[in-house]
Amino acid sequence: MSELIQFSGDSASIRNQPVEKGFLVHIECASGDEAYEVGRTNQKAMLGSVRAENAPQYRFTREDSLVNLRAADLRGIHTYPHDIHMKGLGGNDHQYLIASSEVTRTYEADGIETVRAPESGVACLTVTAGFHEQSGQTVESATEAAYTKLFEKVQELRMHPLRIWNYMPNINDGADSEGNGASELYKQFNAGRHKAWQAYDPDFSEVCSATGIGNTNPYKGIDITCLATKHPVIHLDNPNQIPFLQYDAERFGVQPCSRRGTIHLTPGGIEIYISGTASITGQDNRFAGDIEPKDIRMQTRQTLENIQALVSQENLAAYVSVDQDIPEYQLADLKALRVYIRNEEDLPIIQEELEAAGIPANQIMYLKADICRKLLDIEIEAMIV
Repeated sequence: MSELIQFSGDSASIRNQPVEKGFLVHIECASGDEAYEVGRTNQKAMLGSVRAENAPQYRFTREDSLVNLRAADLRGIHTYPHDIHMKGLGGNDHQYLIASSEVTRTYEADGIETVRAPESGVACLTVTAGFHEQSGQTVESATEAAYTKLFEKVQELRMHPLRIWNYMPNINDGADSEGNGASELYKQFNAGRHKAWQAYDPDFSEVCSATGIGNTNPYKGIDITCLATKHPVIHLDNPNQIPFLQYDAERFGVQPCSRRGTIHLTPGGIEIYISGTASITGQDNRFAGDIEPKDIRMQTRQTLENIQALVSQENLAAYVSVDQDIPEYQLADLKALRVYIRNEEDLPIIQEELEAAGIPANQIMYLKADICRKLLDIEIEAMIV
């Protein structure tokens, strides 16, 4: 069970409330008392006795908001569709970002949320780039500021970026019917992200795998989540595609700061993080209505073909040590897929194609979302562990 139960009030009113086995609780006292600690119960308990043997413990202060707390359990940190302001269309209802038996969470005054799993050497950092009218910031400036805070925290932790998710509302606003337009929200985001990356990493050598997708966040903010690690990483390009940082600036504006994938070299073995991947070869859309007729089945197949090319033995051999045994990964080896779909009516065809590719259904989360290129209708990200 992985639900998060929240109680708020003075210490007298919330004391001795029953909590069922397996639930997490967050108790916040409004009367000036220190917040209670949070833990996973190992049996039916009363508040005040929720600490469990060997359970992960969290501590919140009175200033911490009850809003946007993500559920967590003994295996780590979950992501649910509503956490990222998207409608789930089927498949898994949650995925793990960090798998660990010990997790700590802190909130910084500058808006950074940090979840650390010390035994894994990984941290999950979350920050929001607010660009609503009250913030007084543009999309570009808000993105640059948020990424700058993120990188400062990564440096403080003495880690480096591993994998980043960028979720933003109205991502295609400002694009014309052909998907072009310098004022498009996604292009403004790319400009701000690029400035922050350049200040943090002038040669862009640490640019890692990433996803940029449109969601329905009602608060006009770009939610940025970064996995950071102490372990070595190797960033990948795709033989089917031009690297993001080499895109034609006249066509696409400031290049996206992302790599096609990242190998994570952990003590327990390698993990491969596969960036959001779409029906693109070189830098051109495929089967999206501009070069060929729009065809969601062919978009899905091209996307899967691109993922297979990325994790192929031949491609990985160009990045890892010659004395390292490289498996011949197949699409059936993919885990923790997020399949972003622009049009809900395309879901049955996409499911057919993923099933035909041998991808386990229990590894897939289908999400209603806007793709960063206006003419494309599907994007897929995944992991191999």
